[in-house]
Amino acid sequence: MEKMTELKPTEKSRTYTFPGGERITLGPVTHFLALPSGTHRLKTADGKPHIVPVGWLHVEIETESWTPIAFPRLAGRRRRSSSGLG
Repeated sequence: MEKMTELKPTEKSRTYTFPGGERITLGPVTHFLALPSGTHRLKTADGKPHIVPVGWLHVEIETESWTPIAFPRLAGRRRRSSSGLG
């Protein structure tokens, strides 16, 4: 199993929005792992693990700065260039 990335600094919160407008907010988030399926695994400051299933439309992250994270290439999806233009 892949190892979660420790977030430094810790994210204050992550809010995932799903079809139909349902929202889930988790935080503070201390560790993160994106699976090739699109599912996210998180650990919060209280030590609890969380799984956010594929299907979310948007994620809003409240943080002071970004932790570099490697995202796996999603099967069947074309990766956009870093410029966002293709």
